[in-house]
Amino acid sequence: MTKCSGKGKSTITDAKCTNNGKLDKYYAQRYRYFSQYDLGIMLDTESWYSVTPEKIAEYIASRCDSEHVIVDAFCGAGGNTIQFAKHCKKDIDPIKIELAKNNAKVYGVLHKIEFLIGSFFDHVILEEILGHKIDGVFLSPPWNGPSYLNSDVYYQHDMMNGYGTEKIINYARQISHNLILYVPRNSLIEELESFGLEDEYMEVQKVSLSRAVKALVVFYGNYFWQTRDPSQDFYF
Repeated sequence: MTKCSGKGKSTITDAKCTNNGKLDKYYAQRYRYFSQYDLGIMLDTESWYSVTPEKIAEYIASRCDSEHVIVDAFCGAGGNTIQFAKHCKKDIDPIKIELAKNNAKVYGVLHKIEFLIGSFFDHVILEEILGHKIDGVFLSPPWNGPSYLNSDVYYQHDMMNGYGTEKIINYARQISHNLILYVPRNSLIEELESFGLEDEYMEVQKVSLSRAVKALVVFYGNYFWQTRDPSQDFYF
């Protein structure tokens, strides 16, 4: 059963029972986000427009070895981590963690995930992550809501309310040099390329649903040379 309320962005909600008409188009695509939606998937308002579509999340996870440990630095409601089904996952919002736990349980992978509540940039959290053997970090930081669609270009210095993608990447490299970055489709490829390191592999892909580009995915680190997709663009 889904709880319904109109108070606050962290309230567990279902588009069928909310007065927020802006969610209607997302609810209409609910099975793209979670094919098992009807089995008890739970989302809050923010998660409806920030969760990664399941097919795209599956593809991203396929670029990582099944035995590897991946940190999902901004886990949200768990769309990506369900597919990674790996060791560490974190979010600053305890409501999001509860949503992610519920959704991981629906997909039968809850036992494969360790949840950490706190900011990715908290040094206590960093020390806890560094206590594990980590093979890579997935980065899907907040895009500041769906307003990015109103601009021709999404500049990376706007990421996370001005914190900036470059700072996020540099911080994540303390954990691993194998990074996956998920950013808006109107990002500049030249900007994304500038975050790469000399002598390290980097790959930018457009990922699409029904032939419409949904986002860009950037793979940084030599590990991804082994799992590269020669087609570059990935369609579903």
